Amino acid sequence: MSLGGPTDLDSLKAVCDKAYNSGIVVVAAAGNDGGVLGEDTVGYPAHYESVIAVAATDNTDLRAYFSSTGPAVEISAPGVGIKSTIPGGGYATWSGTSMASPHVAGTVALLKAAHPADAASALRTRLAEMADDLGTAERDVLYGYGLVDAHMAGATSEPSQFSTSTTVSAGDGDFAVGEKVPIQVAVKKSTDLSSVSGAQVSVVISNSSSGYSKTITATTDANGQVTISFRTNKIPTGTYTVWAKTIGGFLDGIPYSGSEGCCEFVLK
Repeated sequence: MSLGGPTDLDSLKAVCDKAYNSGIVVVAAAGNDGGVLGEDTVGYPAHYESVIAVAATDNTDLRAYFSSTGPAVEISAPGVGIKSTIPGGGYATWSGTSMASPHVAGTVALLKAAHPADAASALRTRLAEMADDLGTAERDVLYGYGLVDAHMAGATSEPSQFSTSTTVSAGDGDFAVGEKVPIQVAVKKSTDLSSVSGAQVSVVISNSSSGYSKTITATTDANGQVTISFRTNKIPTGTYTVWAKTIGGFLDGIPYSGSEGCCEFVLK
């Protein structure tokens, strides 16, 4: 939030606290009332415990003269001469803690991508631990824990890819025309064989002798499975091949590779 003011509102605090307790990392500009050192001039909502208050630095990593100070300051980011989009279109170069706070929000997004299971408090801790310490050692009223380090967050945000294993079965393999063939596809991680839910699967049922082919696409359920009841009342007899292909994608922000499985059934 590139906004703030001097007034402590119960309603504003309540919604910030609710967001944070729900797992949302809340970031706000500390304010631009830092002309007098030693005073607590951090505005609201940045002043709330549930919000990360962001101070501004210049291109020499020194506190911007206008940046608000106080115990609530948690981290610093570039906020002087920042080129950005502006309302109505176009670009302009502005200064303020409102220009600093988006740097922190973007860094938190990188951390969230790298650690999707982390609670808001854990991401907040990582942010502080990665900061380049400025001012006095540890946290201080000018810079907080120091300058945000988006580069380090980005270096850790490339999730490792995992591979999948796809298996497919078609009941006992022998069916009479008119029966429904129960086709079951299961997608698992190759490493620990845990189920992969939400994966897109393409199932191709074909008979090379007749040239028959049908493609069915579906998404694996919470158990990592796709169940198809295939009707056979209007197709030729013979041996059918069932190819099930899992299409690569993302699971909780982590990429995974596709895989294939095959089986047959006979229609008499």
